[in-house]
Parts: sequence; structure tokens; C-alpha cells
Amino acid sequence: DRNINLDVEPFNRIGWEPIPSFSGQLDGNGHKILNMSITKPQMDNAAFISKMEWAYSSYDAVSQPKICNIGFVNAVVAGRINVGILVGCANTNFNIAAGL
Repeated sequence: DRNINLDVEPFNRIGWEPIPSFSGQLDGNGHKILNMSITKPQMDNAAFISKMEWAYSSYDAVSQPKICNIGFVNAVVAGRINVGILVGCANTNFNIAAGL
């Protein structure tokens, strides 16, 4: 079982700290994140990933973010605005592929 269980130390004590910004590609290969808890009532963009953004070079955007083949089980998220399980705020169009 290669799922990620966040109901173990230290995550079950302090909760998941959201990834601040993501602009790459994430393929979960069909795995799941279990028991994610985010309790940050003063936080905007509370989610597994706070913000999704294009990756930029010095000249132009170089890649569109993409997330696929990942699932969440028993996720609880509390925040102020832009609250979600996977992404809190998307500053661009991006791909989330269905499948789980």
C-alpha cells in the first residue's frame, strides 16, 4: 500500500501544512492521501496546494500545471476564503484529470 496516511506523527498532531505554490505536474499514479486535516481559520487558499500557477521563464510561460491520478479520503479543510481539498486558488487555467 503506497497511499500516504496523514493520521500519523507529526501530521495527526499539527495537521497538514499546505504547499504554498505549485506550477508543475503531479501524477499520483492512482494513490490516495488519507486523513488530511487542515484547520487554519485565518488562512486564505487553505488546501493541499494553496495556489496553482503557470511556470514562467524570463520570456514567457513555459508549462501549464497538471494534476492527475490522485485521490483524497477523509479530508477535512477549514480556512477563511478559497478553501478546497486539492487546490485553494488557481491563478490560471490548469488540468485536473478525472479518474479516482
